[in-house]
Amino acid sequence: MDSDLELSFESDNEELTAGDILKSMEEIWLNEKFAPDILQNKMEIVECLYLQIQEMEKNVDRLEKNDVRRCAHELELIRIRFLLSSYLRVRLLKIETFSQTILAEEESNKMVDGVVVDDGGNNDNVVDIKTGSKLIMSYSSIATLLHNGDVRLI
Repeated sequence: MDSDLELSFESDNEELTAGDILKSMEEIWLNEKFAPDILQNKMEIVECLYLQIQEMEKNVDRLEKNDVRRCAHELELIRIRFLLSSYLRVRLLKIETFSQTILAEEESNKMVDGVVVDDGGNNDNVVDIKTGSKLIMSYSSIATLLHNGDVRLI
């Protein structure tokens, strides 16, 4: 891959070279492959590497058919595509295997944000309600949420 090309991740504000991204992807792939459960997804690395593949394909197209560098770059592209497809295949298999667990985690992490609770005075409080939590509050604060099915009474 072109080591001069630098990419940055907006979330981390750290700049990585194409080689760094490839090494990260190899590590992520091996971790996912050998972990017994599904790991946190790393789609930002996958997307970044996919963009690198597209750039490499453009560069390869510019080379002459008989150029040795073309063969080397094409082999590297095949290797990187295998790495990406293997990672995605492993993740899909794990998602199928652990679908019930994943859905249960998503449901437990679901929150109802920004419920305004009237405390009877001049001050209103805003609270976030996590699924499964039990709170004592006035009915008027949650009436619309109850009608929408976002909360339930016990």
